[in-house]
Amino acid sequence: MDFENDYKTMDPSYMESIWWVFKTLWDKGLIYDGHKILPYCPRCSTPLSNFETNQGYQEVSDPAITVRFRVRGAENTYVLAWTTTPWTLPSNMALAVGAEIRYVEVKDGQDTYLLAKDRLSVYYKDESSYDLRRELVGNDMVGMEYEPLFPFFQEKRS
Repeated sequence: MDFENDYKTMDPSYMESIWWVFKTLWDKGLIYDGHKILPYCPRCSTPLSNFETNQGYQEVSDPAITVRFRVRGAENTYVLAWTTTPWTLPSNMALAVGAEIRYVEVKDGQDTYLLAKDRLSVYYKDESSYDLRRELVGNDMVGMEYEPLFPFFQEKRS
């Protein structure tokens, strides 16, 4: 490396050399205004390289499960939680709710479930298979306690 004659992209002399190259290409008619469609990664919010797109596309199925967590102090009442990381369930310590998301409490046979209102039609195809008890928002559920699926980290209660 030549540290004595290095350049930095923020140095005015470097920027001027880039502008000189650009103008020279413009004068030769080699610069044009156009559009090019680039593959785009919505997850990263970045364009993808040809190398990345040439690797191919493959449909995959991610494991996902719905788990019911028994609400403490409410017989046969459960919070339904959907997860794509079931391997984390043994160490589960909390459930998250959206403060303003609408939730419903439904009675299904002997059991009562709390779940997001927008997911109700996913779990119940027929409205006659449950009884809608009430609607609430996530803020109404803050502080609610549930029994862990596994007792590994459960507090000792007297």
